[in-house]
Amino acid sequence: MENDSLDIIFKKQCELQKQYGFDFGELISSHGQNSSIIGTMLVDNIDCIHNELEELRNCIFWKHWCDEAKEGRKNEVRDVQNARVEVIDILHFFVNICVLLGLDSEDVLRLYLQKNKVNFARQELGYPMEGKTEEDNKEIK
Repeated sequence: MENDSLDIIFKKQCELQKQYGFDFGELISSHGQNSSIIGTMLVDNIDCIHNELEELRNCIFWKHWCDEAKEGRKNEVRDVQNARVEVIDILHFFVNICVLLGLDSEDVLRLYLQKNKVNFARQELGYPMEGKTEEDNKEIK
């Protein structure tokens, strides 16, 4: 799968992390996936995604009290190019989380396809919030 886009993204992200001094494979084999070091790195990457989501939201006139909203422009995308870059920043940290959890690009694709099937079934069968369980996710492996 050498030319697979997702595989290329995972490999490039792992190379970047090694340049930063984080060899995720080495860290996981040295400490185990259940270690507090890996947990700390997961939290750090979750925090980074949260921050990048805020930066993405700031590419939109989302504040209901701002002048643009008063002009009828609420939720207008004001900076498409930067929004695209913020999405890629989110992807960087998402890939880090995947690797820290022991997922490679093939695992992500396989799990995505399984979850996508569940989501289609939910839409076909109806998807109420009341009484909802995650039972249908338990078959995803």
